[in-house]
Amino acid sequence: MLAMFSNAQIDDTGYIKKHAIPIGSKLGMSDRAYTALHNYRIILIGEAHGTAESAEFVEEITEAFLKHGQEVIVGMEIPADQMTGFATGRNEDSLAASTFFNLAKEWGTKGDGRASEAWAQLLISLAPTKVYFGFFDGIAKQAAAQNYNRDSIMFENINATLKQYPNAVFIGLCGNAHNMLHPIIDNPMAWYLQNASNTCLKDTSQLLCLNHVFNTGTMYCNIGKGLEIVEYKYGVAGNFNTAENYDNYLLLGYGNNNYSGIFYTKTVNASFVWLRGK
Repeated sequence: MLAMFSNAQIDDTGYIKKHAIPIGSKLGMSDRAYTALHNYRIILIGEAHGTAESAEFVEEITEAFLKHGQEVIVGMEIPADQMTGFATGRNEDSLAASTFFNLAKEWGTKGDGRASEAWAQLLISLAPTKVYFGFFDGIAKQAAAQNYNRDSIMFENINATLKQYPNAVFIGLCGNAHNMLHPIIDNPMAWYLQNASNTCLKDTSQLLCLNHVFNTGTMYCNIGKGLEIVEYKYGVAGNFNTAENYDNYLLLGYGNNNYSGIFYTKTVNASFVWLRGK
């Protein structure tokens, strides 16, 4: 996760006014928002871990696609070998017994914020539906391999899932360093989806990489000193906040060159480690 990318500035207030699509005070999906998204094959939402809004938005998008009769894969930055029980049980008890969430409890403040109440609630809410789950972080065997490259492995795992379900839309939730379109140091996962020779995404216009931008609020994240509440008391979104009087909106076609769109919420709320486990 790169929290520094959560709030890139934009000078073109006219672009925001013209293209911002409101999505409701409770992140509800409007018909206009669904229409803007429904032709994409892969939608990746990049978050600052330890926040609630991106997971809530993934749930809203997923429900909208299911409502329109589409197959959906919900992908999450979690190793599949830490979710084997949930993959078959698909209920709160099997989730509570998962290695992923129990490791987060053991790590305490040394974690990264992914195993949050928001991520748990997303999985619990979607478990009874017909979604396929695609957990795409590197599993232990992959991580132990020589020359392990985490983002390329995440790409390979997503690519394999897309081949398994060729008619499904992939809606992924990850840290906002992984769904960047261009490298800073190493190539991010989304770069491979666009550029790898073996990508099953033949039309790169079908890839949408959204970055969560917010103005004020809190997150429970690790920015180098362990998990802690980080508070943004003063507005940090600049023109994203002032150009339109929407609490939440989508802005496609702009992402400060690093993303292909913005998912904006006026406030961000911390989501703490889920402690329901076994």
